[in-house]
Amino acid sequence: MMEESYQQAVNQLPIILPSIAKQIPALIEWTLVSALLVWLLSTRILNFIAFIYFRILKKEENKSLLNFLDSKPYIWRLCIFILLLIIVWLPMPNTPIIYYLRGFFGDLSVITIALSVDGLYRIIWKKNLYTDKQRNHILSVVLITGSLFFPFAIGIGSLDPYNLGYSSLLLWFNLLLISVLFWSIAQYHLVLLILLAIFAWIAQWHESNNLWDYLIDANIWVISLFSMLPKFIKIMIFGRKKIQKT
Repeated sequence: MMEESYQQAVNQLPIILPSIAKQIPALIEWTLVSALLVWLLSTRILNFIAFIYFRILKKEENKSLLNFLDSKPYIWRLCIFILLLIIVWLPMPNTPIIYYLRGFFGDLSVITIALSVDGLYRIIWKKNLYTDKQRNHILSVVLITGSLFFPFAIGIGSLDPYNLGYSSLLLWFNLLLISVLFWSIAQYHLVLLILLAIFAWIAQWHESNNLWDYLIDANIWVISLFSMLPKFIKIMIFGRKKIQKT
């Protein structure tokens, strides 16, 4: 009986292993992003508690946790982040945090991963992978693309651009034109993100076979909506020059 069970398990390995291997990239991404989210959430909560305690209750100068961590060598922040990487894999109560987050938000696009790495780099090493201007460019492109794409993707209208992600020549042609346009106006970081998304799709980095899933996801579109829409509204109302002066 034991030998039969063992043989069945061995026979299933060629089926199980590829499926496990396909999940490894997403699990690595969500491990980093989950730890980053826990960091951001916990520091904000602790800062709020510190504000209540020092400024309101004790009437003293607020002592921020972020200021304290910023004053320490980067190794402090790196060690805390490594600890968070371990914490997000702890069962809560039976399943690690990253499985809850991945199940709710889905797999991440290349742009989301790139901006997450940028945020992580800024938190730990206090350096930028992208300037504020480049970050705004990325989020602006995401906001415009998502606003055109997602309404059709959820069934509004007869056009279904999501199907174009399955090796459509039209999508490839449009990506080529957009990349040439970005290159001509020196937006090389945007061209690089498009290339990385294409390479990830070719390599089947995620389980999806659709190129759109590597280019953009709903999570980063929502972030871009809350981040860039107020800026667009201010520009429309007050004008770019007036905002830049303020």
